[in-house]
Amino acid sequence: MFRFSHHPIIPHPLTKGAASQVSQSVDVKIRDLGKIGDVLEIKGQPSWSLLAFKDAPGLTSFDLKTLFIQECSRRGVLNIGLHFIGYSHTNAEID
Repeated sequence: MFRFSHHPIIPHPLTKGAASQVSQSVDVKIRDLGKIGDVLEIKGQPSWSLLAFKDAPGLTSFDLKTLFIQECSRRGVLNIGLHFIGYSHTNAEID
């Protein structure tokens, strides 16, 4: 409790800029990839965001998210499409 009472833990990720940097970077990557933006977008708040999949012809959003998780796992990346920025994150780690 000492840390909570003596450090700005709750507002820190929101005021630092690093939190919105994640969402902005992911959004730019989605737009750079072209048509993927038809089925994928980033949503949420600066300190937490998620990849939101949309239905595509012949595939549901659930199918696409399942494929995403499967392909991340195949490459050794444990990811379910959620981003949480906390007090301990620095801009260097976000980059």
